[in-house]
Amino acid sequence: MNTVDPKVNAQTARTFRKAVIYYKKQQYKKALELFLQLANKNELDAQFNLGVMYFKGEGVLKNYKEAAKWYRKAAEQGCKLIKSKNKELRDVLKATKVSIKNK
Repeated sequence: MNTVDPKVNAQTARTFRKAVIYYKKQQYKKALELFLQLANKNELDAQFNLGVMYFKGEGVLKNYKEAAKWYRKAAEQGCKLIKSKNKELRDVLKATKVSIKNK
């Protein structure tokens, strides 16, 4: 059985909560920085949130290809939120020729 150092998990959770707080306060640049930090460590919720930010152009220029990249990474790890996205997201992903797979 694989175990992870609880301190790492706790730190990740704190960083994620901080990013969400920044996002809700519309401090997108700070949120983006923290989500990127976590996403690059394969934190799927951060990857999904980066997809949302690029999709909506929050703190970054709207970029559907970049959004699709982050959505795909989250989907590859089994992100359940991807399954609930609307037709608009699927159309954007088709237009960018990026596929996502739901696990």
